[in-house]
Amino acid sequence: TGCFLVIWLSLSPLKELLECNKHNSLGKFNPLPPICFLMTNLVWIINGLLVKDIYVFLVNCIMVSINLQITLICYRLANEEIRTKIEYILHTFLWIAFLTGFGFLYIDIDIMISIYGWVCCAFNMSVFSPPMFLMMECIRQQDSAMISAPFAIVGVFTTAFWAFYAFLIGLYAMVIPNGFGLVLSIIQVLLTVIYPAKPVFKVEEEENEKTKSDNTNTNTNN
Repeated sequence: TGCFLVIWLSLSPLKELLECNKHNSLGKFNPLPPICFLMTNLVWIINGLLVKDIYVFLVNCIMVSINLQITLICYRLANEEIRTKIEYILHTFLWIAFLTGFGFLYIDIDIMISIYGWVCCAFNMSVFSPPMFLMMECIRQQDSAMISAPFAIVGVFTTAFWAFYAFLIGLYAMVIPNGFGLVLSIIQVLLTVIYPAKPVFKVEEEENEKTKSDNTNTNTNN
């Protein structure tokens, strides 16, 4: 169940992204969670190999393919400023993973597996951190368009399941990031209810039509 939930979480913003792709613009779509998700999947693949957990390995392989495709689409649609941020995040995450992996050469393998487990959980928290910085902007604009409602809703179910499961088996390294994600996901869902998302592309289309109409009238008068 948990494996299907995390895959569902990866796929949840797909409809919004397809709409962005249709208009060849990200609009207010936040590309950071899928990118953070991609990096998180990569470190969990390594963790799955280290602890020899076939489920962790396979599920994250599937999610890497999903989030890599989403990241590539976001990068193609993004402007130069957002592209720079995407590149910065990817490089930062990769260097953290590489430097952590470097410890396997000099530190006892059992100790490193334990450390790497905490690193994976820290990466989990990064998936839910980007929307946190948009919450105040959402409240200020009274518009939740920058928050992915499907991602937030599925996030509630996913993090609640994994937090509860981790608590039952005493794996508190997983309780913390999933509890963190659960709280943020609930807040985001509430914000989407309190401040319904304003249609981004519909407004842009209306403005474009108005501009074309004005230009036509100007040319006619001339």
